Amino acid sequence: MEKLLPIILLFVLFFLNVPICFALFSSTFFYFIFINTNTYPDLILQVFVNSAQSFPLLAIPFFIK
Repeated sequence: MEKLLPIILLFVLFFLNVPICFALFSSTFFYFIFINTNTYPDLILQVFVNSAQSFPLLAIPFFIK
């Protein structure tokens, strides 16, 4: 049940007309901070920064809406 909460949050943000890139980031951030608490915050930050430096990965969610 707890793994379903980020998906519900994602769809709620979609219905509130939040841009898709921010909805995806918010639901992922919610999952890693509140549900998956056994990961290291430094590792999460490193993955976010490395993903943000990849232009093709950033172009996908920004192009959708």
